[in-house]
Amino acid sequence: MTHRVDVAGRRDIAARWYAFAEQRLEYLTELFETGRWRRYHSERAFLENIQEAKSAVETWRDLAM
Repeated sequence: MTHRVDVAGRRDIAARWYAFAEQRLEYLTELFETGRWRRYHSERAFLENIQEAKSAVETWRDLAM
């Protein structure tokens, strides 16, 4: 019985991190669309940030499911 609660708790945590990763990717997408990313990042650093955010979304999505 304790094991089921633990698994459910882990899924809940993974789902929250998945939502956070999606929010981060949405924020970076908004920065790109508005062009504001140029104020904060070099092109290379921004592209690396986008790739990392996409990877995090995929990872947390897999863990949440």
